[in-house]
Amino acid sequence: MPMRLHEVHPALAHFPVALLPTAIGLDAWGRATGDEHALEAGRRLMPLAVGALALTGLAGFVAQGATRTERAHDLMITHRNLNVGLLAAAAGLALWRARRRRPSGAYLAAGLAASALVTYTGYLGGRMVYGHGVGVEPAGGVHGGRSPEIGRAPGRAGRIAGRNAAHAARHAAHHLREGHIAPAVRRSEHGRDAPAGEPEARDGGRPDLVDTGSEMSFPASDPPAYMGGAAVAGPPAGEGGPRAPARAAPTDVAPHAGETPAGTGPARGDPNVRRRAEGGRPGDGGR
Repeated sequence: MPMRLHEVHPALAHFPVALLPTAIGLDAWGRATGDEHALEAGRRLMPLAVGALALTGLAGFVAQGATRTERAHDLMITHRNLNVGLLAAAAGLALWRARRRRPSGAYLAAGLAASALVTYTGYLGGRMVYGHGVGVEPAGGVHGGRSPEIGRAPGRAGRIAGRNAAHAARHAAHHLREGHIAPAVRRSEHGRDAPAGEPEARDGGRPDLVDTGSEMSFPASDPPAYMGGAAVAGPPAGEGGPRAPARAAPTDVAPHAGETPAGTGPARGDPNVRRRAEGGRPGDGGR
C-alpha cells in the first residue's frame, strides 16, 4: 500500500522517541559503572537522535499542511513548538557530548528532561490523532489533495510536500509572533479541554472554527495554486473584516446541447414556465 505524505511523520516519530532516551540511558549507565563501551555508544547515538528529530520535524511540517487540525488547534501548536525547542536543545547536547569523553551530571539531567519532553510531545501527537481524528481520513482529518500517495507520483508529491512545509513554517512564525507557544499546556492548567470531535475554544471561549494551518486559512482572493485556484473560506467572522463569499467551484462537465443545467430547470408547478422552456408560448393551452 503506497504511503501518503501525512503518514510519513508518525512513521518516523518512533526513532527520536527511542534514540534520545537510549543515548542518555547508556551514558548514565557508563558513568555509573565505568563501562567505556556504553559511554561510547551513548556519545554516538546522540547525533543520530538529533538527525531523527530533524527528519521527523520536517515531516511534521509537511503533515500539518496536509491534515485538518482545527479540532485540535492548540494541541498542534504546542506539539510543534515544543518539538522545535527540543530539536535545538538536543543539538546543543550532542555538540557538548561530542567534545567530552565522559558525560557530566548536568548533561545527564538535561538529557533526562529532554527525554521526558519527547515523551510528552509524543503523547500530544497521539492525542491529536486518537482524540480528535487529525490525520484520520474516515474522520475527515485529511486534506486529500494535499496528501497524495508518494509512490505513484513522487515528483508531484515532493512539490506538494515542499509547499505544505513552507505554509506550516509561515504559520509557525506567525504563532510565535503572537505569543502562542504552548497553548495546550495553558489550557490544561485551567482545566479546559474541547470534547473529542469539536473545535477547541480559545480567547474567551469562542470556538476557533477555522484552522490557521489548513487550506481554510487562505483568503478567498488568494487561494493556493496547487489547489487549482478553488476559492476557500477566509478568516473567522469578526476577525479581519467581513468574510468574502466563496465562489462555486467550476465543474469539468458542461451540459449537453438542449439540456438544462442542474438547479435552473422550469418549475414543475407553473405550466407557463414549462411551456416556455419547451419552446412554446405561455397560454398556448397545450396546442
